Amino acid sequence: KTLILLFSFLFIFASTFPVKASEIQSINSTNIIEIFDDGSYIESSTEENIVATLSRSSSTKSAKRTYTYKTSSGKILWTITVTGTFTYNGSSSSCTKASVSTTCPSITFKLASKSATKHNSTATATASFKQYNDSVYLRTITRSVSISCDKSGKLK
Repeated sequence: KTLILLFSFLFIFASTFPVKASEIQSINSTNIIEIFDDGSYIESSTEENIVATLSRSSSTKSAKRTYTYKTSSGKILWTITVTGTFTYNGSSSSCTKASVSTTCPSITFKLASKSATKHNSTATATASFKQYNDSVYLRTITRSVSISCDKSGKLK
């Protein structure tokens, strides 16, 4: 009788508290999404970082999508990355956190502004980069990158 009571208590205890599990990181293929007249281009890549079970009925996922602006020869001019944290349960999903990060290794571009927002099941990052040639302003390139998660945990 004591053993049955103990197993019953353990079952209730285990089903009440969060359970954590992780999956191996997976990187999706890189796609070119925009090509400019001078041959420079922007490519997109997506990385699924962590999948963890919060409870028996819902899960969380962290993922990031990066836009990389490159010269025609492949030299990186700047990047913008949105990272989103999502919860989903099979019937709905939501974005619980959104953040933005940028790099600007080229001396011809300077970061002008950046921001991140979350709305429903989508995380969005926006950044503006100003291009210069010998300290002479040429143009501003502004791009937004979004990532979303559907009710089944599939990234879009």
